[in-house]
Amino acid sequence: MKIPLSDTNIFIHGLSAISPQKTWDPAIFLPEITQHTDSSFSCILPDFKTFIPPLQLRRLGRMARMGITSAKICLQDSHSEHIDAIITATGYGLQEDMARFLTALLEQKEQQLPPAYFAQSGYNAMAGMLALFLNCSGYNNNFVSRGLAFETALMDAILLFAEKEAQSVLLGAFDEKSPQQYGEFMRMGYLKKEQINHLSLFKNQTQGTIPGEGVVFFLLSAHPSQALCRLKALHMIPHPCDNQVLADEMANFLAIHNIQIEDIDIVISGISGDIVRDEPCCHLERTCFCETALVRFKHLTGDYATASSFAFWLGAMILRHQYIPPVILMTPPSSRRREISQPVKNVLIVNHFLGKSYSFILLTKE
Repeated sequence: MKIPLSDTNIFIHGLSAISPQKTWDPAIFLPEITQHTDSSFSCILPDFKTFIPPLQLRRLGRMARMGITSAKICLQDSHSEHIDAIITATGYGLQEDMARFLTALLEQKEQQLPPAYFAQSGYNAMAGMLALFLNCSGYNNNFVSRGLAFETALMDAILLFAEKEAQSVLLGAFDEKSPQQYGEFMRMGYLKKEQINHLSLFKNQTQGTIPGEGVVFFLLSAHPSQALCRLKALHMIPHPCDNQVLADEMANFLAIHNIQIEDIDIVISGISGDIVRDEPCCHLERTCFCETALVRFKHLTGDYATASSFAFWLGAMILRHQYIPPVILMTPPSSRRREISQPVKNVLIVNHFLGKSYSFILLTKE
């Protein structure tokens, strides 16, 4: 699904990410790396009391706290308090709150159930809570599209700007790990059975990945003034691909947007450490982008349905700081890779989720 952006200018003015690394401060770009030893990644949390009043804080679940805090940091980073619309995306929603609600439903035999878990367990609960906390009565929507949830929400924002229905949009994505999903994914063969060093994820030649979680928000605007970067192109593939199909999709994507491979300074790859499901993306790295600087990130965050939002954050931060932390820059397999041009102008994101859906996103610094 190719999304036309030729007549629509969309700029990123602010951002924030709460992830398994210390990423919540946009002014600092991966200053240190936190190594996780569990079988999954957990987010490193900021001080919620700085952003949410204590009385309200005690009534919010973990993901709600993370979402509201990340949104407020994003608005602070953009130096703007006005938003016309709120759009959120999630692959699986607020699973922990849903599990608590269903557990209480069974244990209390459907009598005198606490309303908080139910109110916070819906897919659209995050968007609704943000509207209340940020006093935004405009357009409010949420998308649940598994591995393409973030891209679908981004497409909705593009349509709002194209129709001139909004001048600024708060766009966010969130997903959390849960014991219920971990057990199901393990049974289906999506996760690694052996314990590995997370920083060596890409050296592990076995099937499966490591689950993660994260919350990311962006302030999008139609105005270029003081923007961090610009969204130039978006493409979604809502089905599995083999090597040749994905290569053809990439060739068509570049041709439609009149982009040469030499124009791309950095490729951010959504390789997840799964030797089977990563193969189409690995094939792109070996062929189309064998001379392009390569960045990977899922050894720091794990894989989850909206991990492409973290890649979007990563691309915007690279363009903002004109710096690539060494831990995400992959060692070239050969001397064929070009030196990274300065300043960095074009960053291409290539992501997949469980080998079932793929997306391409191009960010540019103008």
